[in-house]
Amino acid sequence: MIDPLELLRADDAARARGLDLIGIYHSHPDHPAEPSEFDRSRAVGWYTYVILGIENRKPRSMTAWRFDESTHRFLPEEIITPPEGARPEG
Repeated sequence: MIDPLELLRADDAARARGLDLIGIYHSHPDHPAEPSEFDRSRAVGWYTYVILGIENRKPRSMTAWRFDESTHRFLPEEIITPPEGARPEG
């Protein structure tokens, strides 16, 4: 769990560098890579939530979600990864 003040500080630090904080990553040890009720109770609509499912101490699945504030539900987002060996732009 992240302290809301720490999240605000991270967002401020990113903006000071000309960056945007666009999401939050966390893991679910021995649980599915799906948002929990705890996640829902603290979610906001402007972040993407990336969840890594861990089974037997090994990463097994990764999902991304956007919280719809009008329905109070998470909607899945597509994760696009670059081809192996591809270099980042810039």
